[in-house]
Amino acid sequence: METYGETKVYDALVLDKGGVVNGLVAGESVTLNTPNTILDVGSVRNEYTITWDNAKEGNYRIVSETIGTLTIEYRPITVSLVSGQTKVYGNADPAPFSVSIDGTAYPELIAFDVARVAGENVGTYAVTVSGNEYQGNYQVSFVSGTFSITKRALTVTADYKNVVYTNAVPVYTATYNGFANGDDVSDLSGSLVFACGYAPNAAYSATFDIVPSGLTSDNYDINFVKGILTVSKKRVAAPLAVQGLIYNGQQRTGVFEGEGYTIDGTATGTDAGDYDVTVRLKSGYLWNDGKSDDLERDWSIANRTVEAELDHHRFRYTGSALTVSIVLSNIVGTDVGDVVAVHTGTLTATVVGDYTVTVTGLDGTRAGNYVLITPTIVLNWQIINETLVVDAIPYHGIFDGNGHSITLSVDSAASITDIVVRYSVNSDLSESTTTPIPFTDAGTHTIYYRVTATGHDDVTGSCDVVITKKPIVIDPYDAQKRFGSSDPEFSAKVTGTVTGYGVSYELVRVSGENAGNYTISVTNLSGIDNYDVTTWTGTFTIIPQALLSSMIESLQSLTYNGDMQTTTYSVVSGSTLLVKGTDFTVSG
Repeated sequence: METYGETKVYDALVLDKGGVVNGLVAGESVTLNTPNTILDVGSVRNEYTITWDNAKEGNYRIVSETIGTLTIEYRPITVSLVSGQTKVYGNADPAPFSVSIDGTAYPELIAFDVARVAGENVGTYAVTVSGNEYQGNYQVSFVSGTFSITKRALTVTADYKNVVYTNAVPVYTATYNGFANGDDVSDLSGSLVFACGYAPNAAYSATFDIVPSGLTSDNYDINFVKGILTVSKKRVAAPLAVQGLIYNGQQRTGVFEGEGYTIDGTATGTDAGDYDVTVRLKSGYLWNDGKSDDLERDWSIANRTVEAELDHHRFRYTGSALTVSIVLSNIVGTDVGDVVAVHTGTLTATVVGDYTVTVTGLDGTRAGNYVLITPTIVLNWQIINETLVVDAIPYHGIFDGNGHSITLSVDSAASITDIVVRYSVNSDLSESTTTPIPFTDAGTHTIYYRVTATGHDDVTGSCDVVITKKPIVIDPYDAQKRFGSSDPEFSAKVTGTVTGYGVSYELVRVSGENAGNYTISVTNLSGIDNYDVTTWTGTFTIIPQALLSSMIESLQSLTYNGDMQTTTYSVVSGSTLLVKGTDFTVSG
C-alpha cells in the first residue's frame, strides 16, 4: 500500500488525497484517506485511514506501506480596483471603492488599503490599492487603477417675465438647479446671455422665448432651459378731435397721430370746413378702456371772423380829392388781396363834410374762409379844417442890454395863403400887436400869441423870454493917509457891466482915526436889477504921524525938592490932542 506524495497550493479545502493498494482480489476495493482537515501553507501530512469498500478486512493483511508527503504552498491572489468607477461632481466618493479579489473564496481575510489622489474637480484621478504581500496562506498582488469624477448636471432655466408691449426689454434672469460643493454662478465661466425676439419696436407677439446661453464649466454639464416672455397689449389713450380750430391759412391738424393707432381719412386740412377721420388700433394695443373698436373722430375748421374798418376816419381839408380805403382786419397775410369787401357809399370826396360807407359782404378767391363779424358794418369818415403846426421857440440868454423876443415857425399840410400872428403880454391877447414884443431887462417874460390862417383852425399859445442877470464884480482899491490928515476919496474897479447900464454904489470904511488898517466896503448899491453883483473889500491904512517938539505943549517946569516928581504936558497934532499910550509913547 502506498500514499501519494505531492505539492499543493493552499486552497482552504479539506485534504482528500488517497493512494494505491496492491494485492486486492479482483472486484474488491479499499479507499485510502488522508486526514479530513484543512492544511495551511507549510504543513506536511503522512497520515491516512483505510475505508474497506467491498473487501473483507479479515482476508487481508498489510505486508508493506509507503507514506507520501504533501507540501502546501502560498496561494497567489490578486486584489484589483474595479475599473470604470466614477462619481458625479459634488457627490461623495464610494465608501468603499469596489475591488475584485481573485483566487480565494474568503476575500474577507485579505487586508488592503485603497487611496486616491485628492481632488474634487471633474477629471481622472489615480487610485492606489496597497497592503502586505503575504497574508496568511496567500501571496497578494495589488492592481491599482483610476477613478473618474464626471460632470454634474446643472440646469439653467430662464425665468418667466412679463412686459407691456413697446416698453423696454425687462432684465432677464435665470434660476440655477444643481450646484454642489457650495458653488454658485461665480464658479462658472463665460457670461450668461439671453436671446429673445422681443424689442420695443418688434412686431407684436403674445409670447417670446427667452433662451439662455453663454455659460460653460469644467465641472457641470449645463442644460439651458428656455423661459417665456409674456407681452401684454399696451393701453393707449384714444385721440380726440381738436375743437375750436379757426382758419389761419396754415395746415391744421384735427386728429393727432399717436402711439398705437393709425388714422384713416383727413386728419389735416387748411380751408374752413368739416373733415371725417376713422382711428384704428395697431397690433399690440388696446384703448385705455380695454376696448379695441374703431373710433370715428369728426372735426372742423371754422370761418375766420373779419372786422371791416377804414384806413382813415378824418382828413384835414387840402383842396384836393381825398380817398379812404376799407381795411379788413384779421385776414391771414397770405390771403391779403384775395379777400375784398363788398360795399356801398362814398370812398372819395373833396369838400369838408361827413361821409358813410356800408360793408355788406366779402368777395375774392379766399373769401370762403372768412365771415364778417356782423352781417352789415357801417363806417363813417369826414373832412375837417386843417390844423396849423406852430413851433414856438423861447429865448434864453444873459442880460446884454438888447431887446429879445420869441420866434414862431408856422407850417401846414395844406397850402397856406395868408397867416396872421398877433403878440401880447396879456393872456386874453388884449392890446396885441403883429410885431414880436422885445424884452431887455433880466427876468422871465411871457408872450402870448394867436396864429390864424384861412381854412385852418386858430392856434393860441404862450412862450417865454428868459433873461438871466449878468454877473459883475465891484472891487474897492486899497487907500491910505497920514495920521491926522483927512480921508482921501475912495474908488473901486467895476467889471462886467453892459454899456449904458451902469451901477451906483458908495464906498465906506470902518470908522477910526488912529494909526492902523480899516476895511473899505461897498454899500448903497443901485441900478443892479439886471446884474448878479459880487462885492469885495479893500484896505484903508492910517500911517502914524512923526512926533515933533513943536507938538509938545504945556510942559510943566519943576523945582527940586528932594522928592519924586512928575511933570505934566500935552501933545497935539494940529488941533487934535493926542492920547498917551494910544497915539504916542514916552521913554527915558
